Amino acid sequence: MRERILSALILAPLLILAVALGPKEVLLGILVLVAVLAQRELLMLTTGRSPWILVLLGVLPLLGAWRGPLVLLLGTVMALLGSCLYSLSRSELQVGFKTFVLFGFGLLYISLPLAFLLMIRDLPDGLKWLLALVLGIWCGDSAALFAGRIWGRRPLAPRISPKKTCLLYTSDAADELDGVDLGGRRIIK
Repeated sequence: MRERILSALILAPLLILAVALGPKEVLLGILVLVAVLAQRELLMLTTGRSPWILVLLGVLPLLGAWRGPLVLLLGTVMALLGSCLYSLSRSELQVGFKTFVLFGFGLLYISLPLAFLLMIRDLPDGLKWLLALVLGIWCGDSAALFAGRIWGRRPLAPRISPKKTCLLYTSDAADELDGVDLGGRRIIK
């Protein structure tokens, strides 16, 4: 717990400064690094292996978002086609199909939301919206961590994350419901 707090106190301000003051390329680099690490972890947890070709294909939507919505769509389609060809040609059909489906889930769960963060930055007042989004998520996760440490009892997924409790999950959802207003005018409560 102490390490998490220290790393948050050191890394979070550095990350916010890099995103706020740095050029768009800095944000792209950070998001690509996050996408590579997250895709790799997802594939390792679900299939027991993480081929680098699939991990790198997961970055294509981000690189597409750098150029705009149509290139984002093209990058996503190319990533899906490339993963389909790789997955179905490298192993037996059932294993290949499972790998392809999990990669597609990774695109929806990891790569596309990160690509949208890059596109949010290009909106009018996009930097303010991006920082409000990051701070809202950061506050919600912090509240969930502390609530789970204090009141949580039953593990949510002991094999994947042994210290994450059911209360931690529900307190995060409850906190984020009233933390950031997605409807419009009010950003932070």
